[in-house]
Amino acid sequence: MAGCTPKFSMRNVLFVNSQNPVCGVHQYGCRMWDLLYPSQKYLYHYCSPESFQGLVEHVSAFRPDAIIYNWADGIGGYMGTAAWPFGAANLLLYHDGGIPVGVPFDRILYSDPTMEPDDRWRCIGRPLAMWEPDGFVEPTHMVPWIGVSGFMGAWADIAVHRIVEEFDSAVIRLHLPAAPYGDPVGAQAERSSAVCWGIVQHKPGITLDVVRHFLPPSEYLKWLSCNDLNVYMRGPHWPGRGVASVLDCALAVKKPIAVDRSHAFRHVHNLAPSICVEDSSLKTILANGTKPLEPLLEKWAPANVRAEIEDIIGSFGLRD
Repeated sequence: MAGCTPKFSMRNVLFVNSQNPVCGVHQYGCRMWDLLYPSQKYLYHYCSPESFQGLVEHVSAFRPDAIIYNWADGIGGYMGTAAWPFGAANLLLYHDGGIPVGVPFDRILYSDPTMEPDDRWRCIGRPLAMWEPDGFVEPTHMVPWIGVSGFMGAWADIAVHRIVEEFDSAVIRLHLPAAPYGDPVGAQAERSSAVCWGIVQHKPGITLDVVRHFLPPSEYLKWLSCNDLNVYMRGPHWPGRGVASVLDCALAVKKPIAVDRSHAFRHVHNLAPSICVEDSSLKTILANGTKPLEPLLEKWAPANVRAEIEDIIGSFGLRD
């Protein structure tokens, strides 16, 4: 995790991330931290303690004026049950589900532009990954490379069905790791892989490449960047309520993206030209390139999201 040079004239903000790195919530927190720590307004300190006592030790050492917690209902742990005795402004990065009952949150920050703000709830931009290729050269392809990725098997069979319908020749690349909080041994990911193999076996021009282990962020970004198109489809009956964070990395590598009108992707349903498979073919979305994504890349640029959060922190009087 990147650090920062102390600026002792500035006010202190403690960023508390969840513990397990193989988790979309944790990775969201890492991306948020990456855009916050270069701040010239506040001094941020990162921690990911395994216990409430560990959090107390960080608070005692750093004495923050504000604390940002990255937590979601589905990951449990002490952050969902502890009562906080800290004399600081408490801010929660909200994902889905419930809110810790013992925490007197002063502000709840959510990255879902379709939600309405109210007294405590504040909308912020998505924390896109910080993609720095560092000389990485994308391979040249004779046929399209199309990526499908995510936890819980990523509902990959839905996307693979659509790809096989439209393309006679393509390399379909799946990244389907186990998910500690929903698919701990990878059984669902394994079933998804098997179904996808069955879908492509009668299409000789289609090659299926499956990665089952978790790729760390830098490798995952390279993997996404190698694809000509990244496809995310979950169907109309997807059971979750939150916005899917899987697009945050795909947007960062600036490659075409296709989604369906699943509730998970509602934050990108109104782009023009449309990236929804109900409106356009995959070939058309691929041909349109990244033009539909450009407004989001500008709106959710790291400096803009950092400014939104720091305006909220500033509302507590924590100015330089």
